[in-house]
Amino acid sequence: EADAPKEIPAVKPLETALRNQFNYSERASQTFNNPYRERGTSTEPPPRTNFSATANQWEIFDAYQEDLERQERQKEKQKSRDKDEKKVSSKNSVPEPGQGDEIQRISKPAKIV
Repeated sequence: EADAPKEIPAVKPLETALRNQFNYSERASQTFNNPYRERGTSTEPPPRTNFSATANQWEIFDAYQEDLERQERQKEKQKSRDKDEKKVSSKNSVPEPGQGDEIQRISKPAKIV
């Protein structure tokens, strides 16, 4: 009996439950799943028309040529607008000394006085 190991008494678990000082509860218990509600809307379908056409090489070429001409006309219009704006801005600019008539150089300060 002297060789037999001594039995160690088991540690008793705490009988009092640990209090939660933050009033925390598990997340799974906090979530509330709303019941599924079916919502639907209905609208009138848009009006439809059937369209069918065939395109051959000539029609494609003609459409391409028309588009190129349209783009060139737009570029020309843009260039003419730019020229007109430059003309207007050059007319409104003050002439440099030595250019133009002496009276024109003095006319603006004379109007201010």
